[in-house]
Amino acid sequence: RYASYKQFWQSDYESGTVILADRYATSNAIYQLSKLAENERTDYLNWLEFYEYSQLQLPKPDAVIYLDVPIEISQRLLDKRYSGDTTKKDLHESNLEFLKQCRKSALYSAQVQSWQIVSCAKDGDLRSIDDIHNEVVQLVLNALG
Repeated sequence: RYASYKQFWQSDYESGTVILADRYATSNAIYQLSKLAENERTDYLNWLEFYEYSQLQLPKPDAVIYLDVPIEISQRLLDKRYSGDTTKKDLHESNLEFLKQCRKSALYSAQVQSWQIVSCAKDGDLRSIDDIHNEVVQLVLNALG
């Protein structure tokens, strides 16, 4: 993140360009919290925010939108992607417990850090791409004021 910011988008950011990132410092909250005991979460999030935005001086996001997909749906999508060959899943894709912990961490982070959550599923099925897109666009426009 730091190298990308310094090399590729710092000048755009500083000139007022709106930057949309598909992953950012907040991704660390999801993956690292999944490895910690629940009583360590708050301290980690405080440290992460201090490290990323104070020490590294990366810009703090104006808004974070978390696209929430239940594990059973993401697994169906992976099965489809790999034509049912589960050996093609990477280390994380094949570890259901890790994925469950990551989702739990993401929902916790969203709650305590005021992220916006877009539920990408409805009635056990994935919502349409257009439907999800329209909700995300509206959230971005609201964040821009």
